[in-house]
Amino acid sequence: MSTSRNNSQSGYLIILTMIVVFAMSAIALSIMATVSSKYATSARNLITENAVSAAEAGISDTVQQLNASSSFTGWTDTTNPRTFYDRGDSGKATYTTTVSAVAGDGTQTIESTGKVYRSATDPLANPATTKKVRAVVTRQQTPIGGSMVVGPGGLLMSESGKIPKSSGGIYVMGKIKSDQFSSIGTSSDPIEPINVANISCGTPWPQPCGAGSQPINLNDIFNSATIYGTVCATNQTDATRISNLLPNCTSPIIQSPVFDKKSLIAKIKAANPTPVTAASINSQCGSSFSPTITIPADTWITGNLTIDQGAFGSHCWLRFAGDTYIDGTLTIGSWGSLGVADSAGGTRPTIMVNRQIAASDAAVHSGNKAFAANASGTLGFLISFYSSNNSCSDSEVIPSLDTSTCLTPAQAKDSATLPAGFSPVTTYPGIACTGSGALIDFSGALFYAYYGIYDCASSKFNAVGGQGIVIRFSTSMTLLSSENSPFGQILTIPVFKAVDYQQVY
Repeated sequence: MSTSRNNSQSGYLIILTMIVVFAMSAIALSIMATVSSKYATSARNLITENAVSAAEAGISDTVQQLNASSSFTGWTDTTNPRTFYDRGDSGKATYTTTVSAVAGDGTQTIESTGKVYRSATDPLANPATTKKVRAVVTRQQTPIGGSMVVGPGGLLMSESGKIPKSSGGIYVMGKIKSDQFSSIGTSSDPIEPINVANISCGTPWPQPCGAGSQPINLNDIFNSATIYGTVCATNQTDATRISNLLPNCTSPIIQSPVFDKKSLIAKIKAANPTPVTAASINSQCGSSFSPTITIPADTWITGNLTIDQGAFGSHCWLRFAGDTYIDGTLTIGSWGSLGVADSAGGTRPTIMVNRQIAASDAAVHSGNKAFAANASGTLGFLISFYSSNNSCSDSEVIPSLDTSTCLTPAQAKDSATLPAGFSPVTTYPGIACTGSGALIDFSGALFYAYYGIYDCASSKFNAVGGQGIVIRFSTSMTLLSSENSPFGQILTIPVFKAVDYQQVY
């Protein structure tokens, strides 16, 4: 009986053990299922968060691009999306964006699509998840500062070219290249600030250049090219012959300024719809002895205007009483002079020229300035729209505050690109000054090449700007302005800021 009882107890123990094992297994399986579920949920949440983060990165990137070019339409290429991150077998995230047309209230909508892939090799058509984010941005027009504002074409200092003074500072969107005996600033009068953003690469042009591309190149076998001033240059590490290079400094990014040509031409033509022919003004120069010709405010001049000699080899002076539109070229000869009429008082006139402004020893023989301020000290503003596309240069509705350019990126690059060598011949100079080397004095003017290049021999301006600038052949570019924003409200920069943001479900 004892043996039977022991066998019975052993049977109970086996059954009890099996029950405990089954119970523990059930608990373990339950825990594993819970952990697996939570892991899967966590993984899904992480993938979702990464897709939202990629979409948000697309919004930020697009706003930055708009601030560099208000005509940017988004990263729209779905076959080659922008990469947010790429971790190989651990996954990849991308984004594409679209930018709507400007609405009547000046706003634009950015929609960004972020996609996450479990592996970098997964087909683009098969993301693990997709999320969309939409943002509404508004444009604010901000006056530009600086006495010299240079676009992505950059600044070329060649053959002893010098900028001894720029009291308003210098901004270069692209790069600075300089050769022997060229200088920016002086040891006793350094220029502050000098910002070089290093944006002159890539497609669509211009894009920021890579970290290995330094924006300042003082290419000088005599070790004489110098920059005196406080310099903030993106990716610049070489401080050779730069008096004060701020370490690890990223230059602020601004896009090329915008000019409202459309509105100003509409105002001029509303006031005086019948144009004055350039030939009639040219003939006034040649028919009188030392004439001074006053151009009334809101005058539209059609054709190519040339101001040079009066009768018997005398000078001819042209004075602008207000805003003027010249739909051809403007040439100032060695006996010619432009300026602001005294009748303009303190109102600064704007002179728009569709094509090139050319000055050949301008006013050198007339004993006057190539462009003179009036008795009140009022300056004139000269702007040229010369470019690689004549129909764009001649447009009377572009640029405007809504549409900054009618050039394709390739045409814009052609219009702004400086020569590669140090004996340059520029292709699209908005203003070109040539002559015997005597100083061409534009000290009564502010000048801007909207699509093209500034390329002048020895000259003096109050403030200058353009998509590219060449200072060469012993040119001493003295920038005289002491104003914080010498271009005032004439040239403005659109700055885009988000005013509404939401995820699209």
